[in-house]
Amino acid sequence: MVSKGSPHSQRSSLEPGPTSTKPGPTSTKPEPSLKPGPSLKPGPTSTTTMGLLESFYDPTINAPYDERRPSQTTFSKIVYVIHSSQETWSDDELEYNHDFIQWLFPLPETSRFNARAPPLDRQTRDAFLSRQELRDRMLQAWKRMMAFYGWDVNDAESDESTTSQSPGFDSASITPRDDFLLKAQETWLVRDNHNHMRISRMIRSMRILGLYQQAQAMLNALIQANNAAGFVVKSATTIIWFDTALRSTCYPPVYPREPVCDWLRGVDYEDGTEHSEDHEEGESFRCDGREIEFSPEYSMLFLGE
Repeated sequence: MVSKGSPHSQRSSLEPGPTSTKPGPTSTKPEPSLKPGPSLKPGPTSTTTMGLLESFYDPTINAPYDERRPSQTTFSKIVYVIHSSQETWSDDELEYNHDFIQWLFPLPETSRFNARAPPLDRQTRDAFLSRQELRDRMLQAWKRMMAFYGWDVNDAESDESTTSQSPGFDSASITPRDDFLLKAQETWLVRDNHNHMRISRMIRSMRILGLYQQAQAMLNALIQANNAAGFVVKSATTIIWFDTALRSTCYPPVYPREPVCDWLRGVDYEDGTEHSEDHEEGESFRCDGREIEFSPEYSMLFLGE
């Protein structure tokens, strides 16, 4: 009988006895149940192996960019996806929502307008360049925004040109819709508008993520339409569009207010090689029918959305 004051009386019947701490003859062998099985390894679409931007773009995960509105903020909800019966955002929703464009067309810099959107990093860039399905989704996003701005994009040409190395994509693949003038004047074909900042973002993002030819085609369509309308968009904006489409992608639109992106420095995504080409102060190019001399001061006038 154990006395009330005995130390043994304080031990629960579930606690191991004094001899349980001594290793037995088989204690050095690992228990089979402790071996990590294949189910513990993250799969190819696991969010543990990819960033937020990639998860948003991934067709299998289709993660929402805003957990507070999960059913309304997925890629497939914003952008029409082939063979999907889901009702997507209207043009009005694209116009008046300002927190989606940073997810559809990410950049290395944090947006001043949407700090919740993650900046583009090297891992996500590499994922886009190696995964055709991500570039195909960005192509769909671009086509949706082009329709919003008043254009149709030729499917045959665009589907063959979803990588920066694909030749043959030019402004001829972009055609005005029947309601082009109405849509353009409601969105971008005005002197000053927040869609101008979106356009600058789109051009640079597509160049970084593998849709180089589409970015150049977009610039051509914008400039031709603006010229035909009598140079409605202010020159400072069209200069920025030229600059964004032609200079190294490492430069943010507000350079030198924001620093150069080091991991993008010296990379040309048109052919995948490094280069040193860039606009220098004093260099000129044609814009609005006249010669424009490049100056870093122009970038200070344009704060990208």
